[in-house]
Amino acid sequence: MANVYFSQDDLTNATNVIIEYLRDTGYEGSVEAGTGISDAVIKPNALLYALFSQLVDRARAYLSLQQATNMYNATQLSEDEYNDAVDSILSNWFVTRKDGQPTYGTIRIWVSQPLEFVQFVDGNSVGTCGSIPVVANGDQVFVESDFSRIVNATNTYNEYYIDVAVRSAENTDVLITAGSEATATLSDIYYLRASVPSTFVPGISRETTTAFIERTRMAITTRELITDRAIDTVLREKFDSILSLYVAGHGDREQMRDIVTLENGVRVHYGNKADIYIASQLQRTTQEFVVGEDGSLPVAELPANAHIGHILSCYTLGEPDEEGIVPQIDVPITGVSIEETDWNMSGYRPGVIKVAATPGTTVTLEWLSDPALTSIQEFVYSEEQRVACYDPQVKHKFPVVLDFDITVQLINEDDVSRTEVVNAVNEYIIGLAASGDTYRESELISYIHGQVSNVRRVDVPITCTATLFDPASGAYKTAPVTNIFDISAFGSHSQQISENTIQLYTDAALVNVH
Repeated sequence: MANVYFSQDDLTNATNVIIEYLRDTGYEGSVEAGTGISDAVIKPNALLYALFSQLVDRARAYLSLQQATNMYNATQLSEDEYNDAVDSILSNWFVTRKDGQPTYGTIRIWVSQPLEFVQFVDGNSVGTCGSIPVVANGDQVFVESDFSRIVNATNTYNEYYIDVAVRSAENTDVLITAGSEATATLSDIYYLRASVPSTFVPGISRETTTAFIERTRMAITTRELITDRAIDTVLREKFDSILSLYVAGHGDREQMRDIVTLENGVRVHYGNKADIYIASQLQRTTQEFVVGEDGSLPVAELPANAHIGHILSCYTLGEPDEEGIVPQIDVPITGVSIEETDWNMSGYRPGVIKVAATPGTTVTLEWLSDPALTSIQEFVYSEEQRVACYDPQVKHKFPVVLDFDITVQLINEDDVSRTEVVNAVNEYIIGLAASGDTYRESELISYIHGQVSNVRRVDVPITCTATLFDPASGAYKTAPVTNIFDISAFGSHSQQISENTIQLYTDAALVNVH
């Protein structure tokens, strides 16, 4: 049972009820404090009455959402009790609270010499990244040969490391960036330190009660995927990773699949098509390829369910410098051949990707991907969701990649504050993907000041460049972003691209703060 607290008013009201009952039953003696009946009957029963009165009030909270909200606002329910009551009430409409999902990535553990055997069990603590406890993401075993070696220029100092896949112990949207402080639970005499080599894939916090109530209002509707509202409700209920979505249906300018051209040249929409554009947490994905004779990459080697939302770069590795650092050498992409209306679907492979590299060269292709898109497509295409004479298509929103160069003046100079500014920029852009709002320089500056107290000033204008892949031309378009982002800055582009079908994206590697 939860803790029960009585106020003086609670006890006074309970005492008065019992005294009234005694008078109604004919008792005419004294009921003043200190009398036998007061100490033996009234006070003990007043405590019991107050207890049961509170329990009845709490039970009433489970009968009405309005009652639960009123009691919470009046501090008669704790936050946990209020959340439990809301969960119970809204489950009557077959809607459940989204538990969120953990952030996941890699923690690098450094040792002074390789260890013969190290095991990490799925779900067991590995350490912390920033302030977030992390656990092993799957069972992992490392032996001596798995440790990578780092040496200095004179080959007099060696360190070894392993990369352990981890996830946050609790579901959270806290962004863990490359270089964040880290600790490891490894208890070995050769253990040196831990680090975060790359930014984690952002997670999702548990849904707040306010957001849960608002979503339930939308959810009391049809569950078939035949209306925009039903598609939005059902998919958001099923998949926590969806930040926002847009449905391009009959007559919408982004809908190209249902257009036919009549003999007189008139183009009309004939309907029954729906393109469902998803915004979600994107992540960087890489794969190595050997360049073919004509400079093309063997795209058939891409995984069957690969999702390519935006190709970020192509590079090859150079020779190590004096400090042992291996440089990345950019390889220009010279051509991409695709089907315009299939781009951004999970499992779609471009027809051709050509690069300016010597045949036989090993290159690394890096792109933005949504790992959940395949599951969403399979759900929409399943027999349980299929509706006759209706052709849905699930696609990711077109990523618009933002590259920032920001100058800040700090109250006290430190690198931690600059990292916090990078995190604030990432959080602001992720928030835009969820809300559907557009980028405004003034809002970003305000957000930075709100998140990083050590910032005295953010210099304006902020330098920001946007890059968009146009599936109509197979080319990348870039445009400077000034005060407000405007899609028209890219000039002509595919009819599918609009303010409704794009997702602004950035990450720690794209934000330079100095």
